[in-house]
Amino acid sequence: MQKNTKATQWRGDDAPTPINPPNVYVEKDSIIINILGSFQELSASLGLARAHLVESNLTDMNDMFREVQRHLYIIKADFASATEDEVIAGKKVPRMSGREVSAVDRFLKEMEQRLGLKPDRFILEGGSTAAAALFLANEVGRRTERLLVSLKNSLNETDAHLKPKLTIAQQYLNHLSYLLYLSARVTNRTLGIPEESVLTDAETGEVMTFLGEEW
Repeated sequence: MQKNTKATQWRGDDAPTPINPPNVYVEKDSIIINILGSFQELSASLGLARAHLVESNLTDMNDMFREVQRHLYIIKADFASATEDEVIAGKKVPRMSGREVSAVDRFLKEMEQRLGLKPDRFILEGGSTAAAALFLANEVGRRTERLLVSLKNSLNETDAHLKPKLTIAQQYLNHLSYLLYLSARVTNRTLGIPEESVLTDAETGEVMTFLGEEW
């Protein structure tokens, strides 16, 4: 049975944030909250993309990114735990295991097969609403990956225990971002929407845009 809680639970604008267990608090600008907020933003961007995928009747891709959101929940739960104990406050804690990366790699192979040969050119992010949302989620994922790299390279002794988690999560994000990029292109192709691309003239330096295969 799910415990009912009040919708308003704030304790003041400057109050620290509880993690797991709930009697442990960290400041709002702490490494943990920065990580959790970034992953939450990524999950929310995927939620938007999924809504557009459903509208486009791309149920298989919607199912795929539902699974990705489940992965992100596991990652957040792992980072939000103050200790490495398997059970905290009487509840078993979800932990990253490497299976999440393997699952994304399976999705990647499927998208690569569906896309086929990829022309050697820069693609303008856009097309269908669903694809545009996936392109945006890709950039949110890349930004989160950059954050993890920066944090991993600047950990102090107090936060050194986070390095293994940061390494696994960074690998996951790297693979996920490529999945999002491929999925955006597959989405446009599936919906019959031609890609827009750019090409720079080697002699003049002029940047030109093209629609579909016209160049």
